[in-house]
Amino acid sequence: VPTSPLDRDLAALVRAVDRPLLAVLTKVDRVRPGELASAADRLRRDLELDTRPLPFSARTGKGKREILTAIAGALAA
Repeated sequence: VPTSPLDRDLAALVRAVDRPLLAVLTKVDRVRPGELASAADRLRRDLELDTRPLPFSARTGKGKREILTAIAGALAA
């Protein structure tokens, strides 16, 4: 799925108000590992992210701990 104009606008808004931006790739249980790496790199480039987006699957729970840790870190900063 390509990066949408709404995704780009939201990332720009978050940067404009000087807040941390945490991008999450969802539904990772539906893609192959090679496709996941490619999608993460594309999103990082498209949104000009400092870090790779975090992968997450609501179905399997994969990535949940990493996302919660990243949110806690952003809140503590």
